[in-house]
Amino acid sequence: MIEIAIRTTLFTAFLVAVSPVAPAIAAEEAPAPAPTSFVDLTLYPPVVELGFQGDSQEVVAVATRADGMTMDVTSLASCELSSVAGSDHAVRFADRRLQALGDGVAQLTVQFAGLSTHIDIHSKGEQPAPPVSYRHDVMPIFMRTGCNAGGCHGASRGKDGFRLSLFGFDPAGDHLRLTREAPMRRINLAFPEE
Repeated sequence: MIEIAIRTTLFTAFLVAVSPVAPAIAAEEAPAPAPTSFVDLTLYPPVVELGFQGDSQEVVAVATRADGMTMDVTSLASCELSSVAGSDHAVRFADRRLQALGDGVAQLTVQFAGLSTHIDIHSKGEQPAPPVSYRHDVMPIFMRTGCNAGGCHGASRGKDGFRLSLFGFDPAGDHLRLTREAPMRRINLAFPEE
């Protein structure tokens, strides 16, 4: 009986210690945090060059507090895109991303907590997009997803009949294996849409 009474007392003490009442009492005693004041607003990248039609660039707004700490305020800031020198509709801004539509110059103005800054955008949206490059467009995907790592197709014998060079050290060989070896399972150059 005494053992049950001790267990009940300990269990009750435990529940009181972890109950939401204790943190509420502690929170009432804590002083309220001082309001945050910001001293600087910076946009990254500082200058945007859009080189071809459909080219895009995401913009990030960073505010600096009085104590030197920085904070990403991109989703909290208000943004306004304006054309410069009669180049209307050269750039589109949506979802924090600038996109080239035509040739021209524009300016993005961002405001947050009484601070304001702007960046210049140079667009060459009339230029056609460059052709797809295996080295610059496909290899980074293999690297990011780990396809050419040692545990996947970069293994000495590859996986499932497909082999890539380890970490992409042989891009020409990888391109050859992707487009010429085992054509029915890979890319058929005669019918690439298949």
